[in-house]
Parts: sequence; structure tokens; C-alpha cells
Amino acid sequence: MSRTLLLALFCALRAAAIQEARGETLVRLKNTSTGYLLVPVFINESGPYPLLLDTGSTGTMICNDLLSSLAVPLGNETTVDSHTGAAGAQAVKLGKIAIADIGVADLEVVGVASLPSDLARTGARGILGEDFLRHFDFLIDNRSHTLTLDLESNLLHRIAGEKLPLLPNGMGSNGGLPIVELHLPDRFVSLRFLIDSGSNLGLVLTPPLTTFRGINPPSQLHTLQGGSSCHLARVIPETSTSILPVFNMAACQGLRADQKDVDGTVPTNTFDRVFVSYSGRFAVLNPDVRRP
Repeated sequence: MSRTLLLALFCALRAAAIQEARGETLVRLKNTSTGYLLVPVFINESGPYPLLLDTGSTGTMICNDLLSSLAVPLGNETTVDSHTGAAGAQAVKLGKIAIADIGVADLEVVGVASLPSDLARTGARGILGEDFLRHFDFLIDNRSHTLTLDLESNLLHRIAGEKLPLLPNGMGSNGGLPIVELHLPDRFVSLRFLIDSGSNLGLVLTPPLTTFRGINPPSQLHTLQGGSSCHLARVIPETSTSILPVFNMAACQGLRADQKDVDGTVPTNTFDRVFVSYSGRFAVLNPDVRRP
């Protein structure tokens, strides 16, 4: 073996050791033409398979045909809500689900017969939800199209920006969904917004619907709860100390907020970067990230 090859091997092993010591893993995301973020995921040591990165989903869903090809036995039948309504599903326990070298063992997920048609056309084989993500601190970087998972809470010390506390929700104070408090123009109270990587359009779920300046005429929007009459507007949300980037928001008649304890959703693609720390119980929108 040549000295050059030995040196290259040594450097690779040293880099891997540093990454393992820091407990951080960085992977590249695929940004589809419809705005979905697909992340490569290993299931029971096989893969990777493209799954939708969805911080707005409480659970992980895997297509049944993929589970069958991996000889994963399907469990009891249940139903889940999808973009096309109620769909048949089975409870499944996976031996391990992982992104690169960081994973979660014995995760209970849901096997589904199909995905929404617009998502299925991207080649996605399922949805990676917060039941996996909440085991880590994570950084979504829309500039570099990467996801960083941090197992040992080191990344939060390199993050600079306003820390928005994660609010308790129906999943419990130590888990659940990344929900933060934001203020919208022309509103007199702050609202609870879900940070959602599974959508490219913000939603406000609380009435009244016509308090936005420059609101557009109503149009139909298909949602998890069926067709809804929605007003579209460009809004600029605010925190207690800063103004956030402008983004499109839909105010929809008849959508319920009770299932996720939120007043609306804000898509992660509104920002250059989004950091969520479950260890520190806060999120930072558009953080600065210092090099290690």
C-alpha cells in the first residue's frame, strides 16, 4: 500500500472519528420541483430510501411495498389522515431507522398503502416525522440543501440568533412538535405556529379571516381536512425582537387547530436556515452558524 493511500485512509478515519465524537451527521437533501425536502434514510440497515422530511408530522410513515420488500411484518390495522382523506395503515416496529450513522432503534411507525399523489411522484417512499427527529437537535440549511443531526447537543453552542421557546403541545412538554410563538401584522395577540418542513405554504387556522392587509379573493385549497375556502396573503411575521422574511400564507375557513394545538404553520423554506433544539427546548429561525 502506497504512502499516499495510507495517508488518505488515515485522514478519512480521523474525520470519521471526529464526526462520531461530535455526535453530528450531515446529509444532503433533495429539493423537489414541488418544494418537498427528501432525506436519504436507512431502514433496518438497508437503503438509503428517500423520505419526506416533515417536522409537521407527529409520526413516521413508510410505504407498505417497501416494508414488504424488506420482510418487515405488518401489525394491526389502523387509519391515518392523508391529503386524500382516511387511508388504511398498519402499525410497524422497525429494528432501526437511521440517517447516515445516526439512528433510532425499535421505532414504531405506520405502514401506509400509498402516499398523496403529488408526493408519490417525487419518488418518496414515506414520511420521516418528529417521532424520529425529536431524538436530536437538527439544522435544516436551505442554502446548502443539507440536514445536520446532532446527538450530543454540541451544535446548539455554535448557533447564534433569537431563541424562540418550544411551546408545550399535545405530544407532551418533552417531545412533540416544534411550535413557537409569532406575531402577525394586524393581529392583537401572538399565535402558536408549527415550524413545518412538509409544506411550502403557511396556514393560519384561527378566525377572523379578513384581518390581513392586501388579502386576495378566496380560492379553493385542498388540505388534510378536505377542500377549504382560503384567502391568500403575503405576510411578515414578527418575534418579540425581530421581523422575519415575508412569505405566502393561507387563511382557511373550517380548518381546525385542535389536533396539533396550533394556530397556524410556517414553512421552513421561508428561511435560509432553521435550527430546532429539543435538548435546549428552543428554535432559531435564520440562525448564524459558527464553524467548529
